[in-house]
Amino acid sequence: MDQVSEQDLRSLLKFNHQQIRMALDKLGQDVLRELATNAYLQDLPEDEIVETEGVVGEKVGYLLKGALAMIKHAQDGNAHIVGLLLPTDLFGRLTQDATPHRLVAVAPSRILYFDRADFDTMLLAHPELERMFLISVLDDLDAARDWILLLSGTSTVDRVAAFLVMLAQRPDVQRFPTSPLRRTVRLPINRKHLAGALAIRPESLSRALHKLADQGLIRIIDPANFEIMDLDALCDASSKDAVPSGMGSIRKSS
Repeated sequence: MDQVSEQDLRSLLKFNHQQIRMALDKLGQDVLRELATNAYLQDLPEDEIVETEGVVGEKVGYLLKGALAMIKHAQDGNAHIVGLLLPTDLFGRLTQDATPHRLVAVAPSRILYFDRADFDTMLLAHPELERMFLISVLDDLDAARDWILLLSGTSTVDRVAAFLVMLAQRPDVQRFPTSPLRRTVRLPINRKHLAGALAIRPESLSRALHKLADQGLIRIIDPANFEIMDLDALCDASSKDAVPSGMGSIRKSS
């Protein structure tokens, strides 16, 4: 675990998130200093358990690198991935409620942690900090909605296309200035974990990616990197709802 300075904290929190950057710029130096004294960094290997299901967490985490899977056990005892957290996602409850799922690193990850009780106190004392936290909460709600839509896909190709669309909408994705509907995405986890998250077999995932490439919707650069040729067309293939303005002119398929 590594402590962070005020300067490091500001740099880390601004990471590829325009709304959080704007909220952070409004924080006073004293607020940032207080926040930094309560923060530390931790690097986690793949398969490390971050939070345990049914336990009241003591930390709030801000994911800087890697990916975390939200895993829930069904009544039949089987474990299911019910969501993925990617960089700039926030996790941890500010209440005494138990964590409803297990959180596991599915890629080497780096997390910026805050003590939950101290963070809660700071939110109450500093409305501008509370606004920054609410932005992240709204992002989480959007991500949960997207995940539900993704898993509702009736075919493997639907689900894979929807996942690529989700990646293409994230703030750190590489865009093409001359072609706003083209962008390059990288899978945040290996194909085995991704297949599990999408509730499909690894070989089905591979077939779906090649089918999307054959249709001219994506270009396979290598097993982890893909160029999306036309985001509107890929959105249609995923049966995904239109995205907010500013994300590209994505339309809902008919």
